[in-house]
Amino acid sequence: PHPREHGVRPMKVVVVGAGVIGLWCALALLREGAEVVVIDRGDRAMATPAAAGWVVPALSAPLAGPGVLRQTVYQILRREAAFGFRPSMSPTMLRWLSGFVASAAEHRYREGIRAILALAAPAIPAYQELHRAQVPFEMHDRGLLLAARTEAGMGQALGLLDDSAAAGYEGRYRVLDSAAARDLEPALSREVLGAVHAESEVWVRPEDLLTALAKSVVELGGTIVDGAPVDAIIPALGGRW
Repeated sequence: PHPREHGVRPMKVVVVGAGVIGLWCALALLREGAEVVVIDRGDRAMATPAAAGWVVPALSAPLAGPGVLRQTVYQILRREAAFGFRPSMSPTMLRWLSGFVASAAEHRYREGIRAILALAAPAIPAYQELHRAQVPFEMHDRGLLLAARTEAGMGQALGLLDDSAAAGYEGRYRVLDSAAARDLEPALSREVLGAVHAESEVWVRPEDLLTALAKSVVELGGTIVDGAPVDAIIPALGGRW
């Protein structure tokens, strides 16, 4: 039963950040009867660009995995790494690096994949439900193509999906040779050795998705405030913040 239908005082919730996660949390809270205000420091149209709209339950493996230390050192030496190190690092950073390397153990990596799949299992159905709710946003369900130019790259792509399948992933995927990959995506170079087509993954246009989520939040009675940076969260009397 909806709390407001029985005279129950609704919980008041402030969500900090109007990106995909913040707006979706607000939507879930509103559906449970809470009063929700979402505040964001900037322009929501510019938010959430990092994942390029990919919704990828099977391709979200933990960063720390078997061989990550060797691969990272190799990338740093070739100036191909996505990060760098200062000559002197703090004890906190050294402890973090130690924990990161420890997390790359085989059993820890498998546990991480299972945890991520459990969290991600409702994701694609939720996107499809939102898409059916007469809230327009661009979404494509033709899957994602992981193209490789080397045997090693091909092995990594297939290994990631095989590991996910072993952990319980039920999505479809197939292995393509060079010709089949270029038939599916003519823009691929002839240098591509092959590809793995993760058929069950989807992608969306992030700015369209944000607009759709914001519209849904407002329609359910939520409030969104832009241009409101959060500097601190402090306790007040009565167990409030």
